[in-house]
Amino acid sequence: MGLRSPKESIQLKLCGKVYNVKATKTEEHLLLKAADLLNHLLEEKKAILPNAEIKDLLTITAFDLIVKSMTERDELQNTNDRLKALNKQLDDILQ
Repeated sequence: MGLRSPKESIQLKLCGKVYNVKATKTEEHLLLKAADLLNHLLEEKKAILPNAEIKDLLTITAFDLIVKSMTERDELQNTNDRLKALNKQLDDILQ
């Protein structure tokens, strides 16, 4: 049996509501950081759209995060492709 970090109960505040979640110490840092980011992004959207319902703010925020993720993935793939091409050129030169 491998060593595993025990999961402890932590509280995440999302959209003004508190959620109890079980997480390891490693996961806790990431989850708290993600919760802070989500709450911050929602506050930014709320400032721009003060009359919007929370479900609309969540939808817009989720969409923005997906677009950002897809853009970053595409940029990473382009960088990876360029690195492969450069490696091939270097291999050709060194042979």
